[in-house]
Amino acid sequence: MKNKCIVGVFGTANTGKTTFINDLVEKTSNLEDPLERWTVFGKNYRDEITKRGLKINREGNEECQQVIHDVLVGNIIDAVNCKEHGNYIMDRTIIDSFVYTYWHYKFGTVKINTETIDRMWDQVVKYTKLFDILLYIPLDKCKDVIVIDDKF
Repeated sequence: MKNKCIVGVFGTANTGKTTFINDLVEKTSNLEDPLERWTVFGKNYRDEITKRGLKINREGNEECQQVIHDVLVGNIIDAVNCKEHGNYIMDRTIIDSFVYTYWHYKFGTVKINTETIDRMWDQVVKYTKLFDILLYIPLDKCKDVIVIDDKF
């Protein structure tokens, strides 16, 4: 029997990924068996962005995108190497960082090197295989999206 499940949640900003994850963790927090509980796993890339004084999203730059991507790569590697049993869920994956970086590369005002895109893509191919499940939460054009000002 497998003793760990690693899930990554990805998708457009403000679609409910964090809300979904928080609800899942809350609803399973009192369960006795660690294999039935869910734990949010990984470092928050925003902490690293803040520490370095970088901008994020449309104001981001190549360094910012690399930092985010590297933190998310580190999260999946750490989850795989974690010796504790249980279910781990990650809010954001390397798919997200690649998509946002590629958007900057094609449409943004920030220059992103082709080498950065190639390196990130190679890592997406390599490391997404380590997830047991990937959940995509799409933006629904039929529903209003409530935007919360979290300073990012």
